[in-house]
Amino acid sequence: MFHDRRSLRHDTRFEAEKRSSPLRFDVHIEGALREPGQTKVDVVLENLSRSGFRCDYSTSMNAGDKVWVAFAGLTSVEAVLSRHEDGKCGFSFVQPLNPAVMDHIVSQYRKA
Repeated sequence: MFHDRRSLRHDTRFEAEKRSSPLRFDVHIEGALREPGQTKVDVVLENLSRSGFRCDYSTSMNAGDKVWVAFAGLTSVEAVLSRHEDGKCGFSFVQPLNPAVMDHIVSQYRKA
């Protein structure tokens, strides 16, 4: 899919990314996120792909910083902060989710 760069300038990075990734799903998954050396914090994953997720999370972390996230009955999964903007954070999984695991999670938690 082609997007004129000028039309993306007015979108947030999250909106542009969501449009450009057909394998990204809107979900509502309660989880817990933990920064190294910190206690876990409850979060809600709003958007999920095999490669990462988005959630509301206020942080002073920098892009590339690591976290651990647990959700949907999975053991903690390592991720890195990709971006944060206005209280929304995008994280990339260090190892992509297995396709079968992803399919199961989406079937259980996808927003209608």
